[in-house]
Amino acid sequence: MWSQASALDDDGLIGHPGRVGELLEGLDQWVQEVTGLSSAAQERVLSTVVTLVALWAVRVLILRIVARRGEKSTSSSTDKTKFYYHWRKGTAYAVYVFAFLLVGRIWIESFSSLATVVGLVSAGIAVALKDPLMNLAGWLFIVWRKPFGLGDRVQIGEYRGDVVDQGVLTFSLMEIGNWVNADDRTGRLLMAPNGLVFTQVLANYSSGWFEQIWNELELIVTFESDWRAAKELMTQIAAVHGRPPSETSQEHLRGGDRYYVLLAASIEPRVFVSLDNVGVKLTLRYLCMPFERRLSAEKIWEDILDAFYEHDDIDFAYPTVRYYDNASEGKSGARASDLPSA
Repeated sequence: MWSQASALDDDGLIGHPGRVGELLEGLDQWVQEVTGLSSAAQERVLSTVVTLVALWAVRVLILRIVARRGEKSTSSSTDKTKFYYHWRKGTAYAVYVFAFLLVGRIWIESFSSLATVVGLVSAGIAVALKDPLMNLAGWLFIVWRKPFGLGDRVQIGEYRGDVVDQGVLTFSLMEIGNWVNADDRTGRLLMAPNGLVFTQVLANYSSGWFEQIWNELELIVTFESDWRAAKELMTQIAAVHGRPPSETSQEHLRGGDRYYVLLAASIEPRVFVSLDNVGVKLTLRYLCMPFERRLSAEKIWEDILDAFYEHDDIDFAYPTVRYYDNASEGKSGARASDLPSA
């Protein structure tokens, strides 16, 4: 064994640190000739690569652990998607921050000099990058105040859609409405700057102190129809298909007065009566989930059509021309033949 080790020591590098140093020095000189980098620069490059690889490996490990725990802690696929999305975004931002600090430490001798440089050019950056800085401030506002979150249905200015991504400078919406009725998706992806939260009115359909929205359906029956029976039928149908006010909804409604001045109001479905030029207008108002507006309206309309078809004393009104004989059809006290002559 000793003779074998001695042979390896004579022919190899074991026990010859000088030869190892010569080899590394030769490699260093070769790299300098090829890249033009000094020894100090090479060390910084190597340290930067090692730092970035280590941060990437830590992020991958964290995401794998989170993915395993997410499978156990969340039930629905939507919750799992949101859970993993937030961790993926959060770890990415953390890696960016640590990479900036560690790599900056490697390449800059003192962070005080960096602060001095940043202070000198900050005024110019503020003017040249006004919009990106406003978008960055908008992102901080969104993270802090949480006016909307991933999966919420929002309208900001003229743009409406479901939030599918949130970034440092922009957030993405899956567009709804536009040429498609009843808030259905158009298939277009909108990228809106975060700075819009400071300049445009933001409406959130699906988040906040109340989780449901009101929807209204209007129809007109003829003056001769039994509008009271029609109103009762519509109320019963809305009670079946409209989103019933759950205990959670009631709690949210009661808890909203801690943040807003709210007046007491009923959240039960109602039918309002008014007059129109061609008949009696009935307006059905009921609660539904923001993503179920069209589906709930379809079910209610189908039941209304079936119910009205079975009642001979209820008929829809629509613009038409008809001959009206006041002498025979008018009320007895308001017929032309019964009016006193001049």
